[in-house]
Amino acid sequence: MSSIQTIKLVHGRDKTTTCEIFLYGATVTSWKVSGEEMLYLSPKSAMDGSKAVRGGIPICFPNFGPWKFGAQHGFARTSLDWRVHHPPQVDDETGDVKAAFLLKDTDTSRSTWNFQFHFLYTITLKENSLHLEVEVLNKGIEKLDLTFCFHTYFKVLDILECRLSNFKGLTYTDKTLSGSPLVQEKNDPLQLSDFTDRVYGNAPNSVVLSGIGGGRKIRLIKEGLADFVVWNPWDKNKLADMPEEDFKTFICVEAAQNSQRVYLDRDETWSATHILTVT
Repeated sequence: MSSIQTIKLVHGRDKTTTCEIFLYGATVTSWKVSGEEMLYLSPKSAMDGSKAVRGGIPICFPNFGPWKFGAQHGFARTSLDWRVHHPPQVDDETGDVKAAFLLKDTDTSRSTWNFQFHFLYTITLKENSLHLEVEVLNKGIEKLDLTFCFHTYFKVLDILECRLSNFKGLTYTDKTLSGSPLVQEKNDPLQLSDFTDRVYGNAPNSVVLSGIGGGRKIRLIKEGLADFVVWNPWDKNKLADMPEEDFKTFICVEAAQNSQRVYLDRDETWSATHILTVT
């Protein structure tokens, strides 16, 4: 397989603030703020287009989770059909840099999911934040439906030290238990200590991840997305593309549209935004 393109964004003021996007799956594989990496990427991840990248920010579209039409989490994260729609452009005043990527339906995608669509993904790198914007347009005649997720892997020094605020009182689907029962979150802050796979439905639009190391916190803001997913396989799930002990060094906190499906009529658009800010 030929080499897959990587697009790098470099902030116009702080040259050590960068973002890298692997065109296979339009997966963000690195986000550094003043030289400090914010994302986890498995050293065993396949980077040859043979399977989804393990780490960074993969995109789950047009489905999050198991899917009757094909592979889990849809085909966007494993698509070689992403194209650079707008190459990186730096704002002369702020130094912010923006790029956009486009995925359209193909014969291959329609053989799995028979709909016509345009998926525009715009990424803006700012001094302390990463802005992710998605827009899905139904280009076909028939109504389509979808779910979605930014499957973000945050790099941490020790998973046991991580804290998540603003989750207390929410109802979540616990996918680690038989039948995936609904459970009410009683903890504030939320701290992981075992295998965790939860979908917090109708979650607040702003949560904070702390205890990641270096005294840093990350504020996660979502717009147009109903849920937050929290996941870590712990030592209960051995993953072939991840070192066994690496569960200790990341946490997935994922802005998602899962509890409510999105339905789009012909020429109708759905859009959402996710903002990650280091404080």
